[in-house]
Amino acid sequence: MNKTLFSIHKWSGICLFILFFLQGATGFIMTNKDTLTPWSFGTAIHNTDNSPISLDTTLEAVKALYPDYSLERIIYPLAQDVPLIVRMTPNDGFWLAIVYLDRETGRPISHGMVWQYPAQFSERIHVSLLAGTTGHFILLVEGILLTFMAVSGLILWWPKKNRFARALRITFDKGIKRTVRDIHVVPAVVTAPFMIILAVAGSLIIAEPLVAPIVNIFAPVGPPLNIEFEEIERPETLTPWQTSKDMIADHFDDGTITQLRFMGDRMLGAVLHASKPLNPRAHHIAGVDRYSGTLMELENASEELAGDLFMGWFLPVHSGQIYGPFRVLILSILGILLCGLAVTGIVMWLQRRPKKRARKIVAENT
Repeated sequence: MNKTLFSIHKWSGICLFILFFLQGATGFIMTNKDTLTPWSFGTAIHNTDNSPISLDTTLEAVKALYPDYSLERIIYPLAQDVPLIVRMTPNDGFWLAIVYLDRETGRPISHGMVWQYPAQFSERIHVSLLAGTTGHFILLVEGILLTFMAVSGLILWWPKKNRFARALRITFDKGIKRTVRDIHVVPAVVTAPFMIILAVAGSLIIAEPLVAPIVNIFAPVGPPLNIEFEEIERPETLTPWQTSKDMIADHFDDGTITQLRFMGDRMLGAVLHASKPLNPRAHHIAGVDRYSGTLMELENASEELAGDLFMGWFLPVHSGQIYGPFRVLILSILGILLCGLAVTGIVMWLQRRPKKRARKIVAENT
């Protein structure tokens, strides 16, 4: 039984070595993104005018930088000293464009392709491997296997009675192979519960469309967002972007805007964080149809259903918000260790191969 379990554990780690390393590295960068975001490797823009500008003027300046791109969203980081982030999708191409905005004035201060910004590039890899739906499926498989490896690793390691202290010791005087094994096993065992929590929560986030109907059996879950526009001709004058944003902010005066999302030139949508003690992910969602000037309330945190409340915890658990002030420290350690476990696992496998080859040669010559 343990031999079969060990083989599955080993080959799962070997096959997913690169994915585990990537998830650990990008997870570490994302955890520390508020520190890394100010690092600008794109083209810096030095503005001499420090007066605030409207959202309409901001978007005009952004579109002038990338005329062949479409606006996707503006992200408002919770950290007040971090610039606003504009994401733009190419009309004919692959790489997202990123524009940083001065938080006080709304003026562009830096721009470039997504790979020029470590925090943004890492996020795209971490959440989709830059492969859309295919990437989500691969990450779901990875999350399931990481959970299996954490559980099976504990089973394989579990020592006999009264030997726990000895089994948690890293030795340096019994050869390099034993040292590498201990460096792989001991941190893995100590952090296994955290790895399981991260992997399960991450898998649930990716599989949320599949999980929602199951949760709905036990607790009601709201329907997916469905935006239906009134069929009207495009007017000569659209509701200004700034006016649309102000309409949403006034409608939800208990929320803080975290994202603005764009649907072509017709609709401005907004996600607002609403402070709810039972759900750190509670949010309002609303949009303004710029053709008609009407506001559409799409989701209200005060009307949250029990099933939505349950699923609202998937992201805070995975992103480490449940650890409070220790979030950055804990997730940084876990990210580094996941990279280390991936590397030491491969090293252990490579160390065993010469021995296997030697045994095979002896067997062939006898």
